[in-house]
Amino acid sequence: MTNHKNLGKICSMAKKGTIIKPKRIPGYITPEGQVLTEPNQHFKFHYKPIQYTINYELNGGTINQDHKCSYIIEDETYTPPRPIRKDYTFIGWEPKCIEKGSIGDVTFIARWKPKAILVDGPTLNTLLSQLAFSKEYIMAIKQAKVIPTEYVNLSSTSTPIMAFYEDGIVYIYSKDDIYCNSNMQSAFEGLSLLRDISGLANVICLPDTNINSIFKNCELLSDLSPILNWANGGKFSDFKDAFKGTPASASGRLPKWYRWKIKICYVSESGKHLDEVVEEYYPGEVIRIPEIDGYETDYKGLRLDDPPKDDILSIIYFPKKYTIEYDLDGGFMMDTKKEVYTIEDETYIPSIPYKAKYDFKGWAPPSIVHGSIGNIIFHAHWSEKDNQEEN
Repeated sequence: MTNHKNLGKICSMAKKGTIIKPKRIPGYITPEGQVLTEPNQHFKFHYKPIQYTINYELNGGTINQDHKCSYIIEDETYTPPRPIRKDYTFIGWEPKCIEKGSIGDVTFIARWKPKAILVDGPTLNTLLSQLAFSKEYIMAIKQAKVIPTEYVNLSSTSTPIMAFYEDGIVYIYSKDDIYCNSNMQSAFEGLSLLRDISGLANVICLPDTNINSIFKNCELLSDLSPILNWANGGKFSDFKDAFKGTPASASGRLPKWYRWKIKICYVSESGKHLDEVVEEYYPGEVIRIPEIDGYETDYKGLRLDDPPKDDILSIIYFPKKYTIEYDLDGGFMMDTKKEVYTIEDETYIPSIPYKAKYDFKGWAPPSIVHGSIGNIIFHAHWSEKDNQEEN
């Protein structure tokens, strides 16, 4: 319905019995005519807006937000939400919108432009080497401020990324945002004189990018600040050896995201759970294995060169064996006596010893309680029997 919106009015003359037909109004369904039955009669015609269809030609994209599939002439101006498409930039709808008061079915066509995406890491490494005649001559990567007249194209799409080399510096330029390839493995590996990567600060690195060995053996690279926000602060598919052989790695000046989150479980060989921690470690870091009272382990430090399966690392401990000695003070034990114990043994009380002419009064300590540690000496306490009792 029109919510009683006044679409217009008209006055006219007609004979009694005439069917008065309402005028046609674009965007509305014309109601049926009414019969004139009396002088000065008023008619009110109710118009229902026509429901028009909205179609979308996304050309490979998707819309993840709520969007309209129909409209009426009375709706406010409507612009569809931005669609998304992998490796493409949305540049607009055709038409741009449906203006208020429009009529007719509408098809929105999404217009796209390929993103400026770098070639994959190994290919980029080769192109940079060719650009500078040798990758050992590259000292810096910066963004150019002007469009170069001669360049090497570093793009994997039809949207170019222009690069040129001058006095030890590789300059890159694109009219569009520059994106990392999903595989940036070894992209700058072996650029032994590279010390300035400021040109990468505005390069967009999306989550789940592979940056394995990306700056490996860049022997002068210590400032990693331009890439601290890559992948939204660090969500990569692989970053092993990303900074291996760099001063940044040697000094520990590494991005906070360059960490594996690992759950470390400390477990006895018997299967007993001793403790667990969740910590973050950078690749190649040595995990210090803590001492646990009553246990020992073959691990003293563990170098983390690869993330463990399911990001869970189990460290096996062995219960220490402690000696048990007996100070019988002249007595002896009829039963076999226990000579070693561990922290996991059940509570142990030695058997009663025997000594002629004496009554056994107890052990000191009275027992080895479950969970105890340390070597133990049991001292037997005696009291001399009286002569009558002896006889």
